[in-house]
Amino acid sequence: MKNLYNYINIEELGGFWLNAVMRDCQTTPDKLPDGVKIAGANITARVKSADGRVCSVQISVKSLETTTKEKLKEIFFAHPTTAFNVSIGHIEEYLINLLAKENPDIFPQSQDDFIIRCSCGNPQSCRHVAVVLNALKKKINKNPLLIFTLRGMSLDELVEVTGFKNSHINRLRRKTGEKFIQNLEHKNVSGFSFPKADINSMFYALPNNPIFFERKDFKSKLKTIYETIDSELDSILINERLVPLRNTEFYLYNSGSGKLKAFVTPENTFLAHIKSKNSRLRYVSKAMEIPDVGEKYGIALDSDMVLDYFLYDAVNDNDDEITPSAQFIRETAHLALEVVKSLNFIPEVIMVNDTDFSIRYVPNAQYSGEYPELLPIFITHIIHKIAFLKTSKFSDDNVTALFTSPNTHSAITSEGKNIALSIAIWLDILSRQGQTENVVFRIEHNKNADNFSLYLDIPDYKNPDIINRLITATDYLPVLKEIMDSNGKYVPIVDLKIVLEIISYASSFLMALGIQVVIPKELNKIISPRLTLKARLKNSRGFNISDIFDKNAESKLSISSLFDFSYEVALGDEKISKEEFQELVRTAEGIVRFKEHYVLLKPEDINAILDKLNKPPVEAIDSMQFLQSTFSGFYNGMDFEIDETFKKAVDDYLKIDEITVPKTLNGTLRPYQERGFKWLYANTMRGFGSCLADDMGLGKTVQVLSLLLKIKEEGSLTKPALVVCPTTLVGNWHKECSKFAPSLKVFIYHGTHRTLELKGNDVIITTYGLLRRDLDEFK
Repeated sequence: MKNLYNYINIEELGGFWLNAVMRDCQTTPDKLPDGVKIAGANITARVKSADGRVCSVQISVKSLETTTKEKLKEIFFAHPTTAFNVSIGHIEEYLINLLAKENPDIFPQSQDDFIIRCSCGNPQSCRHVAVVLNALKKKINKNPLLIFTLRGMSLDELVEVTGFKNSHINRLRRKTGEKFIQNLEHKNVSGFSFPKADINSMFYALPNNPIFFERKDFKSKLKTIYETIDSELDSILINERLVPLRNTEFYLYNSGSGKLKAFVTPENTFLAHIKSKNSRLRYVSKAMEIPDVGEKYGIALDSDMVLDYFLYDAVNDNDDEITPSAQFIRETAHLALEVVKSLNFIPEVIMVNDTDFSIRYVPNAQYSGEYPELLPIFITHIIHKIAFLKTSKFSDDNVTALFTSPNTHSAITSEGKNIALSIAIWLDILSRQGQTENVVFRIEHNKNADNFSLYLDIPDYKNPDIINRLITATDYLPVLKEIMDSNGKYVPIVDLKIVLEIISYASSFLMALGIQVVIPKELNKIISPRLTLKARLKNSRGFNISDIFDKNAESKLSISSLFDFSYEVALGDEKISKEEFQELVRTAEGIVRFKEHYVLLKPEDINAILDKLNKPPVEAIDSMQFLQSTFSGFYNGMDFEIDETFKKAVDDYLKIDEITVPKTLNGTLRPYQERGFKWLYANTMRGFGSCLADDMGLGKTVQVLSLLLKIKEEGSLTKPALVVCPTTLVGNWHKECSKFAPSLKVFIYHGTHRTLELKGNDVIITTYGLLRRDLDEFK
């Protein structure tokens, strides 16, 4: 077998594994076997011959030697990502070929590895055996794990060999063993709210095609669930009058069947609520021993009815007096609603018993601290309620059903894959967002060779959380698998182009997965070529800058006659000529080294710069466009620079003269407010508009009122100033005018019977909506 090794496709694994025995068998089958049964290393089947006889076939496979198992353990130790995938029941093609090369005894070597019996009496060459082997080949192709179990290695033993068994046992949460759900006291629930979660950011690093969904896109399905919850939550929130609970106590508990139940005592008021729903169910009062309370008489019913009551109670915002246990459920309902409204929940795998699991929803990292056991129950109840009403939005596959209903599923599939563990590991990307595992991906510059080495610093190659994140990261940076499977000994050497791809694409995903990315300091500031348009004053003699600021002047010709325009290409702080730039980009592309910098050369950027370099810098520019470029430093997507002579003239012109605060201002401006007032005044006197962008609460209103008061004092306020603001701020503007500028005559243009009165008023206050609607009134 060692000499027969060629690359093996996993779809052909069965034929390769059975090669030693099938080559000597007749391969023309009579009939399909009647149920091939596999129990460990034993295969049994019944085959019907052409003459009507039914033959029994029994095949036993020789167990692996201890030395072969030890060799397998060494392979897993040396290849942690492969071992991790095997531990959750996923066999990669890479592993099959690795085993064929390094541990071929995993594969049967000859017919001596099989004991074959057939009731026809000719087991070595009969067609009945060939039929069974052919069926077994197909089973192995479908379930590659059989290559281990058929050699006497149980799945449990296989997981133990990978080294991840204990961590997997601890990973899957189990439902509480306590019968009763503990009633706790919430803290600061009233008025509690969460910022709304961004679904795209939440799912950013989550792999699209997980192995538990046959490598198909499940992330989109999960996003659809969240989007449906977001859009349809209101459809289940019924605003109705509820029967008061008065002195009713509620105790939630896990029944023997695993279903959550509620015990209500005394039952009268809640029975009245049930009756108001036209329910025909009948309940019999019985005694139940309640921990720390004693024996109580009441009724037991499905918890959904109680959860629904308090869900509607939360919507109606009732505040009537109720018992402590009812208050706890009420507060939990309020909290659960806020979590669901803000989408701050994540799915979690939970084992309902030793063999089955389900999906529940728990608060995400926005909820700090411990949460009561009832909160995930309530969140999950709300989500399932919406999903039930909107069933048509979701596919009917078993996996999606786990996320949208109380369904349970066997943790281990018939093929031996641990689907519960696979889902839990996939969801870890959500539950561990923002956490780091001290994993560092380093890019180091090899100065002598002018290329780069890639390093992966991992504190523990057997930490499943780290390995899971790194396996996820291989979707975005495949070379990580090779580094991990060499335990960090393999150091890839890459060129600048690959480094650019890592920095621009993969690094954001790595950081989202909590993996630190360290790049050489010279690559922290990769520069791009910038085209600069320079304006130089031709002749400063007789130059009057006021002419440029005169909006009435015919200035297109004058600007071109006053200034010389030219292009420069800037690489960081370095300026190069047109010819030097053309030489640099003639053969280079991507990231190139230029002196002490790395320069990013994108073909589209290069072409745009060359196109402009080959045209006259400026054909015609008016004064306002010129001034805008002067102040902003940009012209048509380029940097814009003026010479020092003109820059000094502009600075002198814009210098703010000493201006006194208006005497009629009823208040004192703070230093920064006084500077803002003077800036507004200077701009106004020069005919400039202004945008005052101070933060809220810093006194923008009083600065504007100071400006209006100053203009009025100087006799320049010949027409009313128009204040346009949101409806909610109309009153505030009027109040501020009365407080700081009582000498200003203010008129509010608002209301059903509004008329615009300009005469005798200094300030007109109105809203955006009214200005749009009555625009002709203001013209």
